[in-house]
Amino acid sequence: STRLRPATPKESYIHSYNLLLQRTEIALLELTERCHSSKTPQSLSYLQKLLREHSPITINQRVRTGGTLLVELCRARYVPEGGVLRCVRLLVGKFGANPNVPSLRIVILGRGNYVSCIGSGGRGSSGNAAMRPSTSTVG
Repeated sequence: STRLRPATPKESYIHSYNLLLQRTEIALLELTERCHSSKTPQSLSYLQKLLREHSPITINQRVRTGGTLLVELCRARYVPEGGVLRCVRLLVGKFGANPNVPSLRIVILGRGNYVSCIGSGGRGSSGNAAMRPSTSTVG
């Protein structure tokens, strides 16, 4: 039906950008569940499968939970260090993940109970490129 399609190029762009953010959030939530599961630990092959299934996604995008794919891999509980290192090499070397993108932090303002979630800012914190393999290798 034509009434369900975006009417203007701006609406079309907004719609596609929102879909990109949704795919990124779904991929990150699946990765988080896998990283914190003792029954099915995270592996390099699962990460590759996840990136293929949800492609294109924004590798350096922070989601509502406050982390990026790289941050969630480094927070993994039941994954051996070698497995985490292989996954990090894949994200940084092949997909250009930026290790300088900060996760969210909580700041308490004044005497009241005001809590605000903000990024720590700084240089390189806006890295938001879509997932595209680069030609460089890490090794």
